[in-house]
Amino acid sequence: MQKAGKRISPKINYDIGDRVIEINQDEIKEAKPFFNSSIVGTVMRGFKIEASKQLPNVPIYFQNTVKYGNAHANKLIGPYFLKDLPTFNADSKTFSHVLYDNFITTMVDYKQLNISYPTTVLNYFQQLCLACGFTTNITSLPNGDKVIDHDIYKDIGFTYRDIYEDIGQATGTLFSVNNNVVEKCSFSQNKIVINDDLLKNKNISIGEHVGPINSIILSRSADSDYIYKRDETLTKWNEFWIKDNILMNGNNRDEFLEDLYQTLNGIEYDTFDLELVGYGGFDPLQKIEIQTEGRIYNSYVFNNEEVFTQGYTETIFSDALEEQKPNYSASDTTDKRLSQVFIICDKQNKKIDAIVNDVSEHEQRITQNTIDINGIKQTVSGTYDFTREANGNNKLVIENVQEGNLLGLSVTGEMELLYPSEDLYPSDELYPLDSYLNIENNKGEIRQVLLPIAYLYTKNNISDEFVLERIYNEELKKYESKCKVIRRISVASNGEKSVAAKEIIEDLGILDVQLWKGTNKIYLESFSGLDYSCKYTIINEITDNYATRVELNSAIEQTESSITESVNASLIDMDGKIIEVSGKLNLKVDTKTLSSTLSGQADDINFKGNRFSWESTGSSMTKDGHFNTKDAEIGGFSIKEKQFSCEIKPSTNYSESDYQRLQQILSGSTSATESDYQKYDFNKDGKLDSQDLLKCRQAIICGISNSSPGKMIFDTTDWFAPIKIVNASGKMVSSFGPCGAFTYYE
Repeated sequence: MQKAGKRISPKINYDIGDRVIEINQDEIKEAKPFFNSSIVGTVMRGFKIEASKQLPNVPIYFQNTVKYGNAHANKLIGPYFLKDLPTFNADSKTFSHVLYDNFITTMVDYKQLNISYPTTVLNYFQQLCLACGFTTNITSLPNGDKVIDHDIYKDIGFTYRDIYEDIGQATGTLFSVNNNVVEKCSFSQNKIVINDDLLKNKNISIGEHVGPINSIILSRSADSDYIYKRDETLTKWNEFWIKDNILMNGNNRDEFLEDLYQTLNGIEYDTFDLELVGYGGFDPLQKIEIQTEGRIYNSYVFNNEEVFTQGYTETIFSDALEEQKPNYSASDTTDKRLSQVFIICDKQNKKIDAIVNDVSEHEQRITQNTIDINGIKQTVSGTYDFTREANGNNKLVIENVQEGNLLGLSVTGEMELLYPSEDLYPSDELYPLDSYLNIENNKGEIRQVLLPIAYLYTKNNISDEFVLERIYNEELKKYESKCKVIRRISVASNGEKSVAAKEIIEDLGILDVQLWKGTNKIYLESFSGLDYSCKYTIINEITDNYATRVELNSAIEQTESSITESVNASLIDMDGKIIEVSGKLNLKVDTKTLSSTLSGQADDINFKGNRFSWESTGSSMTKDGHFNTKDAEIGGFSIKEKQFSCEIKPSTNYSESDYQRLQQILSGSTSATESDYQKYDFNKDGKLDSQDLLKCRQAIICGISNSSPGKMIFDTTDWFAPIKIVNASGKMVSSFGPCGAFTYYE
């Protein structure tokens, strides 16, 4: 274009009905097509024009024709749409217009799409294009398979353009719309070289080097709750930051990190700002190589502005990424280990979620309050991991230990036992080494466990390793402390050591190592310089059990007709066994039957009050402790209205064979055994006699036994009425008179 000079012929055209209207170069004072973009999101294409005629609010196209001798080239861009009404300049008698591409039509309030949920990000994007009157040739996107479970954009004040920005960020994509078609912009691999011949020492600025991007950061509002994925082989990172993206604001946002990392990892460029005279148009993300003053810079075009007057100039530039360094120590790769405090207001579903989440290495505590149109739900939970790991050289010291088996142990280094031989004998200075593992408490008391290993070798910082770990035995359905040795060093016949090509694992069976409560020192007494690491459980304030993990949960659910409170605890012991306890209280009203319910469930329910009372249909108790009931079972006694009774069930059943046995004993035809005395000595006087025979006969006739219990009945309406004894069939078999007289009925 520079060589073409005034042979540049810009013009504008648009349709009015069936007519094509053109505004030619003579009527155009200045025309400025431009675009602004970034790595992801959407391209904003605009067009500023000052012309002698006022443009109507219809699709506007800009065309430029360049002649090269006998050849020429045309470039048509558009359509553009007026953003606001033109302004009139009285001095120049021209109209100033600001227009934007099709994306301006999306800068209106979002309305619900015709989508069935749940849906995917890709399907949502495609349906969004249809709703905006666009088509698209995009059939796949990074993170396009991620699920959107409900309409997250309803009633939150977003425009369609805002949602395109969100999708662009969540998919690592830059979207551009060209003539109603939404397309992906790609980082061009075909570079355009711009050297000093083109620059002509014209306003050039080279800035900092950006990237390569090797860390993706996601944060919520107010730059909080950072999660990330980064190159863990590095110690310094170049971050690409995405903030408060609605698509990635849930607790599953870590699922988006992998695709984003794969898409954006490695992008790098030099920032620049330069002006060209008569060069030509660029597209977003066009790769360029700037050669100036003997140096070479590589970059991409993010921003472009062309100026058409009597001549032509073009300004292109790129910006640096936002400068803000996250605190990685307060961040994590998922939300699960982040401390969070936030409120989510979901107008469309009439719901508010408030969450306070405090996370450390070994515990997580969450309080959550959910309010919706149906009621309130509050939950408080805590998860506590009581396992710890420790390392040591020569001697391993661990503190605050819960007494119980060691959960894991590793020993590496050089050790080899000595054995007596024909010319080697024990003495005060010379004795065989052993592989006894000492476990010593702070009182100096020692437990010894013989490890089933004779040697460990080391070569080139690689060592054999003795390993003890808790393994689940599927056959026995329990965990066991199994040990093994991993051989990584080979020893030749001449004693030379070398690193083995392949590890060899020797199974050494089951071995328990019992720890003391409190402080433990663990070491092999015969060897120094060994490296130890272990896993154990600690003393804690939550449980006295030998637990590796405890989960506590409480909840209150309130609706317009009920309140339910519950508390649950799960304890996981060293063998993986889950022990659960719970308590529950439910208050409920039933409007159909006009009744209310109070129910409780727990191992222990305790009520305490200085003046405790209640009143119900069937019973009552005054604050002074006076108890009334129409029907009750108390300590084996049955209370009916005007009657007090208890069940009679002897410890032994009696039949005719018992009576005959006792007769034989009394007649002397057979001798009594110890069991006979236990069964037939009714009055417990140490002898069997006629009184016992009578009692046995009465028991048989009464028919009262374990299988057919009788009852003792006291009529409360008459204090002088006898106490009746009836059998299972209701027949009275005896009675006690008011003066203690006993009557027996055949």
